[in-house]
Amino acid sequence: GAFGAGYVAQLHQQSAGAGGGPARAVALLDRVETSLGYAGFLKAYRQNFLGSDPAAAQSAADLVARAKQDVEELLKLAPAAGLDASTLAELRALLGQYSIATAAPDTLSQASARPTPESLETTYAAIKQEGLRLRQKVQGARLNVLSDITAWTHWIIAGVVSALVLSYLLLMGFFSSKVMQPLRQLSLSASAAAAGQTNRPIWGVGRQDEFGVIAQSLQRLQAEAAPPLVLTAGAAVEPFTAGLPEALSQDLNKAVAAFE
Repeated sequence: GAFGAGYVAQLHQQSAGAGGGPARAVALLDRVETSLGYAGFLKAYRQNFLGSDPAAAQSAADLVARAKQDVEELLKLAPAAGLDASTLAELRALLGQYSIATAAPDTLSQASARPTPESLETTYAAIKQEGLRLRQKVQGARLNVLSDITAWTHWIIAGVVSALVLSYLLLMGFFSSKVMQPLRQLSLSASAAAAGQTNRPIWGVGRQDEFGVIAQSLQRLQAEAAPPLVLTAGAAVEPFTAGLPEALSQDLNKAVAAFE
């Protein structure tokens, strides 16, 4: 049980992305798309492509550099986050188009060969598609962890319930052997004494507990239950103790019924 609880706690940490796991990978993917998207690189590049804005050119170069760093970190996180390394390699290859776009041209021919904003938008759409595939991988890894958590939790609950049932059965067995059986045996002995079976031994006389005290008292009553005293011809009076074993038997039967 302790091992299972510890393992489930570890799985919870994995599902939460502790230590740079799936959650970190999703955050990096979001940042890559933000850096290269319409509010980031594409906006700055369009401004620089049309108007030769130096500030926009520097901003575009910085965004591409940050995206490259994020992709490199994703490659390191791939095993822990359940990412496909080949998909990340394709994503890094697509970033090459952005690097070409931000390189300062040395000649007019190089300047004319720079990708247009429209072509980079197509590249960005491909990057988003790769990001979607990576997110699906992350979600698949998380679902596997949650499935393991559910399975182990069910096993732990089943183990706890089984332990409780077993404890209850052991307790009932102990109770039956230590309480119910002695009560039944004393009830049978009291019934036999009440029926006049003076030669039948009383159960539990040698015990050193409360049942032994009752058995010894019953034995004394049995010994006192002598045959009827003949006072006159044809007349008999039973001793005052003759009815006590029967009463004791009834009380013991009531006690047994109460425990059951």
